[in-house]
Amino acid sequence: MTRSHPRLTAREIKFVTKPLYCKFASINTDGSPHVTPTWSMYENGLFVFSIPATAVKVRNIERDDRVTLLFDDAYSWVAVRGRAKVNAHRDIGLDTERLAVRYMGRREGVKTAAEIVERKHLSVEVTPETVISDNV
Repeated sequence: MTRSHPRLTAREIKFVTKPLYCKFASINTDGSPHVTPTWSMYENGLFVFSIPATAVKVRNIERDDRVTLLFDDAYSWVAVRGRAKVNAHRDIGLDTERLAVRYMGRREGVKTAAEIVERKHLSVEVTPETVISDNV
């Protein structure tokens, strides 16, 4: 059953903490959606991303911080609407490594994270405002 609420339930947290790709939607300057798959992690009530500094979604959230995140496995899903912000105080190296290890495993993740950190990335946090889920 689909339901809408402001916070994630324990079942929804268990679902979004699986290594599922997150579909990250931001708003383009013309009002159209910009959706890309990305790695994510959930911690302390926030979703965290490591995003290239030159990514369209970074410019979009700097202009309009409203975003939607979608996690699905073809049978169940969780959609999160919220507000995004670049957090310059986070450790981008640590965030990137944690994300890469989460999706690739320790050995490959550490290697990949080191390569990613060489390029300029930013840590982005999303604060959930509305959560809708089905079959979770």
